[in-house]
Amino acid sequence: MKIKNVSIITDSPKVYKNILDELKRRNIQISENGEVKIVIDSVKERSDILRYVGRIIAISRGKQEFNELLIGIDTNSPYLTVVALIDGELIEYRRSYGLQPLINAISEILITYPAKRKIIGVGIGNKYGKEIYSVLSMIYENVKSIDEKYTNAKSPFNQIKDKDIRAAYSIALRASS
Repeated sequence: MKIKNVSIITDSPKVYKNILDELKRRNIQISENGEVKIVIDSVKERSDILRYVGRIIAISRGKQEFNELLIGIDTNSPYLTVVALIDGELIEYRRSYGLQPLINAISEILITYPAKRKIIGVGIGNKYGKEIYSVLSMIYENVKSIDEKYTNAKSPFNQIKDKDIRAAYSIALRASS
């Protein structure tokens, strides 16, 4: 898949900087003379910026929206590891220390990436994972409980070095099936 160069046009330096920061956090680059130009005009709050970021990422991949957004949550550490996959590509990961930061992270990911299908997979290999699953299934649609057996094992298909990110990645993939 060829990634297109995207340019941002806005009259607000603050909005421009905020969008650049969000894109940089996701390792997405923009260009001054991109193939596609995106005009950013109405930004009132952070969620508007996140929507533009998701739109820029989709357009840079030649899409208006993605087919599938998968969120995987590994609950085996002192923190919760959250990964986001768009159409099978790991686009970002986060670490959350507690339930409310986790909910905030999931909400931001769901706002950011436009997708036809959105699924959240929660590893339930321990008591904490079952509690997280229970709470999230009351808040969000399409939350699935996932058996964590062998999720942090390396395989030819999953060579991610960090074991928690690797586990969350595997959980997200299992949630899609």
